[in-house]
Amino acid sequence: MDLHTETSSSLRKRLARDEQGAIMVIAVFMAAVLVGVVWYMFGLGEAILYREHLRAAVDATAFDSAVVHALGMNIISMMNIVMAAVLSILVALMVVFIGGLLLTLITIALLFVPVVDAAAAAVLPELLDFDDGMFNLIRDVEPWIFDTLTVLNVSEGTVAIVMPFAGAIASTQVAGSYNGAVTSTWSFSPSMIPMRLPYFFNKWDVTLKDKISWKVPIIKQKPAPFKVASFQRYGLPVQDDTYGMLCMHAGNELVQEADLLIHLATFNLLPQLPGERAVVGKVGQWFGQVVGSVPWMFCSGLDPFVILSNLLNAREADTLNMALGKFGIFRTIKESTAIFKDFQKEHFSMFPMKPFDESKNGNGFMQVFGYAGGSATMTTGAVTGVAVAGWKEVEAAPNTAVESDDFAEAEFYFDCGGPGTEGDVTVLGTTDTGGDWQDCKYNAMWNMRWKARLRRFHQFEWDLRKDIELSIYQGLGFDSFIRSLLGPLGEGSTAKEFLLDPIKACVTQIGGGSTAGSGDFGSCPAPIAAVIAGLGTLPNGGKIGFGDGTPDGYAMSQVLH
Repeated sequence: MDLHTETSSSLRKRLARDEQGAIMVIAVFMAAVLVGVVWYMFGLGEAILYREHLRAAVDATAFDSAVVHALGMNIISMMNIVMAAVLSILVALMVVFIGGLLLTLITIALLFVPVVDAAAAAVLPELLDFDDGMFNLIRDVEPWIFDTLTVLNVSEGTVAIVMPFAGAIASTQVAGSYNGAVTSTWSFSPSMIPMRLPYFFNKWDVTLKDKISWKVPIIKQKPAPFKVASFQRYGLPVQDDTYGMLCMHAGNELVQEADLLIHLATFNLLPQLPGERAVVGKVGQWFGQVVGSVPWMFCSGLDPFVILSNLLNAREADTLNMALGKFGIFRTIKESTAIFKDFQKEHFSMFPMKPFDESKNGNGFMQVFGYAGGSATMTTGAVTGVAVAGWKEVEAAPNTAVESDDFAEAEFYFDCGGPGTEGDVTVLGTTDTGGDWQDCKYNAMWNMRWKARLRRFHQFEWDLRKDIELSIYQGLGFDSFIRSLLGPLGEGSTAKEFLLDPIKACVTQIGGGSTAGSGDFGSCPAPIAAVIAGLGTLPNGGKIGFGDGTPDGYAMSQVLH
């Protein structure tokens, strides 16, 4: 055996025993698998991050818009407070003026009483001069106050229309914060469909009602064409309240201002007594309720003869008017009465705002819906990487609608409960601490406590039954008929809170299936509520839902956000 043969044999034996590099075969295939796994994990992470960005973007879209809506409600609430403060000036002057007139009347009566008649005759000229001075002061101030109230009312309606669109614009700015993963964002709310124009609709209400000649049988009231319930909402879920409610808040505000002035006059040296704020608040509520119950006396300007006609029957008022006409101040007032009546007719838009009759915390009119569109193709590059590991070519997956769209919902609401809200109560007999809309709705537009929050997506529901019932009740004049039965108290805040709103609650419970006697406008007396409940219930309580699925086609039961 030669050396060459021996070397070849040893090499073959050594090679047969050599295990180095045996793993290479497996490693080649394993490397391809690991590359695919790495790309797959990378793609999975990108997809998760993309969906998280899209979800965060759409939540921010809905919430940002809802915040702007809540800001609009707070601005309107602030304007309501300003209106009350402005009107409180007239209330203060009228309180002094009416007090002076009463003192003058007492002095005139004392002229017929022996012994004190001489003193009364000496004081009477001074009292008449004081009354005349107050009359002239109020005559000069009143137009400015009424004009200011009109401007504020129009401003409130304008804010209610504009702010939802401002929220929509704000929601489109969210996409820029997500580096291209989110391409577009926008929001929508029912508030973006305004149903009423400030000032003009109030003017048409008055004008059209004056031109209508026929009256509704039995109640003998002229119908009000623009009293259709849906047409009362401006944009945001607010509508005009009654003038009596503004007068009530003006009286409340006057007491609060008086307390503040007392402390300012003493340079804050007078310490605030324990419980003083609560006492002042309660006194303000009572005084406000008295003033608001008779707005024609304290908040409608100079017309004491109308006051006398409301307080007395026609014959007594006429007799008293003739007697008082002998004195200069009363004759001056009587001659100016027609002028002030015409002036007040021109100011048909001096109302504060209240929550829309068909809205409440949690319902569709306080919802904001957000949408976000993204580019899912930015996360599909990993598909190509996985395909390379398999030694083949593949195109990236298309950008499908389900992957590139997302939606969310937020709402704006009045903080209607919780600790520390007792001091915000402004209307006598109400509370803000129970969380019940019925307890705090009267205070909702007089406190800047409107907030925003995210909530689970659900469809918008419109209470068509309530809309029709409200339109019939108000549009045909039933509400005006009940006010007329109450006489001079019909336009006041007390009549609205404790009689008119409960009647409205009864009317709007028909077909709703309520047996508790609690409606959206207050409490319906239990016997009447039982009769109404026995009339039956409409399907879904008369509510109509818009859309039975989500924007991307999933059923509502599958929505997890």
